[in-house]
Amino acid sequence: MLNITKTKTVRGPRLAAIASGVSLALAAPPGVAFAAHITWEGYATVTASTPQCSGVGGTSPGDTHVSVFRPKIASTDPPTFLSFVFLRAAVTQENANESTVHQMNGSGNYTGFVINSRAGFAQYTGTYNLALSPATVIAATPSVTIDGTITNFLNTAGCTVTFEGAYVLRID
Repeated sequence: MLNITKTKTVRGPRLAAIASGVSLALAAPPGVAFAAHITWEGYATVTASTPQCSGVGGTSPGDTHVSVFRPKIASTDPPTFLSFVFLRAAVTQENANESTVHQMNGSGNYTGFVINSRAGFAQYTGTYNLALSPATVIAATPSVTIDGTITNFLNTAGCTVTFEGAYVLRID
């Protein structure tokens, strides 16, 4: 049966407040909320996963996801991030060992952030073991490949995924 609900419209002072807020947000100079960091965009394909990943969507071998790699290049850049975007969720891993495992090329720890299919948010930790090619990414690197594993994937204890990713430099 079709579920029909009534909606209320926003009028008067509330609408004016919303419009003002949107106008201020649009008037803010570019880069205030998000800095324009250099990124590589591509796809990551799961090649293996542990039994603990069973029932966790997106972790089966062959599952392919849109992925973004943002390495720390300049000293003023934030730590390296590696993100995976699913149909109804997203996850990103922030390099917790940037000073010793630059650009996540090697083994280290990450802080994960996940937004699930119900818009729930969680922050958690895990480890990674990644091999980048080329080993050091610079601003002019045209493409990057990443082979590796991520533990505690999607904040699931014991869930480790192995993946291969191919990325190209985003040209704005």
